This record gives sequence, C-alpha cells and structure tokens, in this order.
Amino acid sequence: MPITFGIAGMGCRIGPYEDVAKFERAIYARTVHLDSPPGSSLFEAVEEAIRDAGYEAGQRIAVIVTSGRQRDAEGISKRWRFTGPCVVATYESVIDTARRLMLLPQIEAVLIAAPSAEGTAALLLSRSPVYATFSEEATPAEYLEPFTDSPIIGVIKAALCLHHAYLPDGSGPWPRPSRDSPRRAAVRLGPATLLVLASVKSRGDFQIVDWARAEGRLLLPVTGTDLRDLLHEVASTSEALKSGASVGCLAHANLVRSSTSALRAVFCAPDITMLERELTFGNKTIGAATGDWMTPAGSFFTPTPMGPTAKVALVYPGAFNAYPGLGIDIFRYFPGLLSRFEEQVDRLADLMRHRLIYPRSGTDTESVSLSDPAEAFAAVSYFGYAQSQIVRLLGVPVAGAFGYSLGEVSMMYGSGCWALADAHLQDQVVRAESLFEDQLSGEKRTVRAAWRIPPDVPSTEIWATHLILADAADLPLERFDRVYLTQLNAPGELVIAGDPKQCHTLIEMLGCDSLRLPTDLVMHCPLVDEARMATTLKRATSAPPFSVELFSSSSYQRIDDFTDVSIADALGRSAARALDFPRLVRTVYDHGYRYFVEVGPGSSCTRWINESLRDAPHVAVSMDRRGASTDTDVARVVARLFSHGLPVDIAALSLPRV
Repeated sequence: MPITFGIAGMGCRIGPYEDVAKFERAIYARTVHLDSPPGSSLFEAVEEAIRDAGYEAGQRIAVIVTSGRQRDAEGISKRWRFTGPCVVATYESVIDTARRLMLLPQIEAVLIAAPSAEGTAALLLSRSPVYATFSEEATPAEYLEPFTDSPIIGVIKAALCLHHAYLPDGSGPWPRPSRDSPRRAAVRLGPATLLVLASVKSRGDFQIVDWARAEGRLLLPVTGTDLRDLLHEVASTSEALKSGASVGCLAHANLVRSSTSALRAVFCAPDITMLERELTFGNKTIGAATGDWMTPAGSFFTPTPMGPTAKVALVYPGAFNAYPGLGIDIFRYFPGLLSRFEEQVDRLADLMRHRLIYPRSGTDTESVSLSDPAEAFAAVSYFGYAQSQIVRLLGVPVAGAFGYSLGEVSMMYGSGCWALADAHLQDQVVRAESLFEDQLSGEKRTVRAAWRIPPDVPSTEIWATHLILADAADLPLERFDRVYLTQLNAPGELVIAGDPKQCHTLIEMLGCDSLRLPTDLVMHCPLVDEARMATTLKRATSAPPFSVELFSSSSYQRIDDFTDVSIADALGRSAARALDFPRLVRTVYDHGYRYFVEVGPGSSCTRWINESLRDAPHVAVSMDRRGASTDTDVARVVARLFSHGLPVDIAALSLPRV
C-alpha cells in the first residue's frame, strides 16, 4: 500500500558547516566546499534533525545508518531512548528501507544518519513532511543533483532548494510549475537509483519577511530631539555596539524613542564591523553636513525631514527596462510574496517570464527575448507588482500611484484594480491582436500602411527612436512630416521617433546630443490606433482598495471613473498621445504628494522626477538599481523614508540575525 512520507527535519555537520542554516546559505551563494574535515559530528547532526522536526527523546522512531555500523544505529537509539528498530542500509536501499519501516503501525518516524568523509547528514522522515515528499512514480524532475560519494548530502541540498524555492544552479527563483503542482528535484542515490523529491511547503508559507535569516543588510535607526541630541545618541549607540550590544536590542530601544524624536538617522551595513564604521563616520561628519548626509553603504540622515503627513505615490516605470537577472533574490528576503503569487496565479513562471529573465543556458536573452515588446511588457508589469507589495509589506502609507507610458498598465495591477490572476488574459489578447508583435513593432505594419512603404523595406529603415537633449520649444517639427515628439522625460530630455532619415536631419539641425534607443515600438504618436489599443488593454476593473488615488497621462488628472471601458479608453489615449512626464509629475505634486517611490526595474523615473521638481521639497527613491542586491536597495529606500519621518516598519528588517 503506498504511503506518503518525506522529510520533516534535517541536520548536518558537513565540512565547515556547523548546521543546516549555514549549509543552506552556502548553497544559495554557490560557495559550497567540503574540504574542511569535520570533527565528531554524528550526534550533533542527529540532534539538529530531531529538533528541527519537533520530535523528542523516547518516541517510537526507527534508526537507519548508511555506510556505518549496526552499533552506530543502536548508539543513536539508546542516546535518545527511541523504541523503534535499528538497521544499516546502503545509499541505494535507504529510502525503500525507510518506506517499509514507515508501514509499521508502531513507528512514528524514521531517522536516517549518513556519516561520510565530509561529515554527517541526518534526515528525520515522517508522515507529515515539511521539506519534501518522496515520489514513488517516475515523475519528471526540474533539477537533477549529480551522483556523489555522499548522496544524502545531495538529498539535503535538493530539499533545501525545494523548500526555499530557488534553483540549485543559482539561475533564479523556483516557482511551482502550476498552482497544483509541486517543485520536483531528483537525486542519484547510486548509479542506477534515482530519488525524486517533491516540495511540500515553502519558506514563504511560514515567513513572509525573512530578512534576518537571509542575512539582509543591517539597519540601525538612531533618533534625537535635535541635532545635538542625535549626535549624542549616535555616539552612545556606537559605544554600545562595540561593547557587544545586539543590533536588534539597540534598534528596538531607538525605535521606542522615535515617536517623540524630531530627527532620525539610519545606519546600514552588511555586517557588524562595517556598521561600527558607519556609526563612527556618522558621529564625525553628520554635524558638519550642509544638507542630507548619506554614505555608499546606504546610511542616511536628513536635518529637514519631510514628515509623516506628506503623501506617498508609487511610480511605475515604462515597459522596456527589464534585464536578465531582474529581482533574482527578491524572494530570498520576502519569501511570503512567492507563496502569495503562487496561490493567485496558476502558472507564475510564465507570468514572470522566468525562462527569459532567469535563463538556465547561455542564450543571449537580452538581445533575443527582452527585445520582444510583449515579453518585456509582461516582465516589467509583474516586477512592478512584486515591488509594490514589498513597499506595502514594510508599512509605507501609499496614497497614490502613476506610471510612465505603459507603466500605467503595471499601475493597474499593482494598485489592485486588475487581478493578478487575470494577467494571462492580457497575454492572450496582446498576442491575438498582434498589436505589439507586427503592427507597432517588428514589421510595423501600421507605419507601412500609413506611409505606403513596401514590404521589402527593412523595418530598421522605417522607424527609429532617439533620446535627445534639447528643449521641446526648439523642435522645428513643422518642417518634418514623419517625425514625432513622443515623450518629454524631463526638462531638456526628450524622445523623438519616426522616419530614421528625417530624425537624423532634425538632430543635425539642433546640433544636440542624442542616442538612438534600442526600443523601436511605435508609441505616443498619431499612428497608434487609440481605439484598438483600448480594446487590447481592456480588463475587468475595480476601484483601487484603501482609497488609493491613481493619476493618468490621458488627462493629467486623477482617475475617478474605474469602469472597464473608461480605464481602457484612458490607457488607449495615453498610448496614442505624446507623454509629458514632467506635467504628470507636477499634477501629482499639486495633489499633495511629496514622496515618490519607483517600483519596477531601474531608476529612470526617479531621476526625471528629481529634474522635474528640482528645488521643490520632495523625496524620490527607486526600489531597483541594476547590479545591486534586493537587500541593498530596500535598505537604502527604508533608510531615506524613515529618516524623513514616514512610519516605515523598520523593525521587520532590524531584528537580530539567527
């Protein structure tokens, strides 16, 4: 009779790794090395597995030892007063042996201890597994752990990757194939013996924010009633940290004071040593700063906080900022998001464009896949949604949102007006309409029809998009019938598009700096069919929850009508008309917004907001910088917002590491 059982607890003393947590971090960082011989490790690894599974001494547990002796199994059983049988098994037969023992009604669990030259790996198997189950069928696996002399170590590695939902080869996160299908990994127990493991629960089912365990950046807030008091507290905190006080205790004490403190500083660092240096540097230099004080590590202090009453707007960037590796570690620090997304979306990997953003081969994805407008559009929409959820998880009081170009579509998902579960419908309609494939991109049939260009003319000779550094008032567009001003990004920074030769002539006339952009999608000009675009982007729409205000470049006003047709028409107008981003920013600013948090790949919108508002009081930050880790970017944003007085849940990120 088949029985469902699997791994409920794990323990190890492998090479230099003193427990499973340290081994798991090395797996994630891809720095595993087993060249440091462990000391006495058998009982320590077994103790960890028993404790991890929540079992105690004296229970009905059978003991199996691989590559060991009968007396090793009996020694374990005697030490913990287990009442089950003790056996020795080979690697190839160990799981079948455990399965037979689990069929015995008097057996609650089976302990496997696998001593080897690299150390000891221990598994506690039960009928209520946590990490993985063992499949009796020849089910295809998404990953195969190669055979080694210590295959139980491979089992632990595979189980940890399944549980923490990242691919063992380091290529990226590991979403389930579908809502009802588990992740699967295979491990060779012998040359002809393959063990297939299936995920049960993921880390995100237990922990929404996992900052401490993932070793995210240390954040230490320090507060004061005035600058003198703040510097006194910085010095006191620095001395306390050097004396051995924990970051968590110091953070908690300072957070208690923050409600009555006018000034706040946040110190960020990857470790205690660097944090001490940040505090020392801050103590010496904050008092002499003439404005905001900041360091490359992310520490921040402002003497003129914006305060908690100014409103916060999320900013969604355009559709073509996606890049390989985007958000690769986002679920490492916020695993609960993955669990939520997997429940909402049937095939999450398809939505996030997993094979394109996190390739497992040497394919040139940046030039092949991310140049496809529909693919880039989907990836950016998903990532903007994910980052907006992080901002909300941290308690940032989001009151509004707006987007740059097709970022308004991301805004609809991120604000809850469109259901993430319906995102696949957008893919289907976009593909069926072919609007982003060959009408406005690719062959650009819309342009060919309007300008009567024969099909044998290459698309590169039909349309070009250029970033130029010039003022909109200086553009002599009346002299060109096939050049359009499509986007005003910031004062003095424009985007023109149209006939390549005419664009080149216009740029030469202006004598300005320019850059031809790799994206060649026809947007924000009269050639875009406004009605067809609206039909393509129409979705079931509801008003945003929590009275969040949304703003659109379709009217440069707040959106008040959230019917399906009205939203679709607004998106169609935005896509068919020139985008004046500074005007949109000013509209939002005039509604009382002073905080702007860019959610999505890159930080272009943040730069444009700063240039558009210039000396007007505001705070603009981005959640993603290419090449930076998620914890670095999140810590930097949290430090700035908290220092300015927003009620950010910094405690979620400043607990002591475990």
